[in-house]
Amino acid sequence: TLTQDVFPIIGSLPLDLIQPRHIADALRPTWLEKPETSSRIKQRIHAVMAWGWAHGHCLSNPVDVVTHLLPQQPSKTVRLQHQPAMPWRVIPSFIAEHVRNRTRYDVTRAILEFLILTAARSGE
Repeated sequence: TLTQDVFPIIGSLPLDLIQPRHIADALRPTWLEKPETSSRIKQRIHAVMAWGWAHGHCLSNPVDVVTHLLPQQPSKTVRLQHQPAMPWRVIPSFIAEHVRNRTRYDVTRAILEFLILTAARSGE
């Protein structure tokens, strides 16, 4: 987060004195361990520095070159581990045993069966 990772390193520096190395030092502890979080932090720092540049507080945005000072992050395809699909032949017994096996109506079970039968995604 900005409070834990960024402010201790660059929080007290005037915008015109912040160098790419300062930002790299702030991002380095989480850059490889939490790439998504680090990328979001970098975007927020970039927005602040862009504001400073637009208002004449600094000559350039040091965030633009900070990735040259940090190791390359693993690609998203390497970071993601998808939940394996259930074999289709097992699905009827799974529904019979875990979804329709209850005497009391449960909306969660109905939604799960709808999801299984339609392959709908949560955002649809």
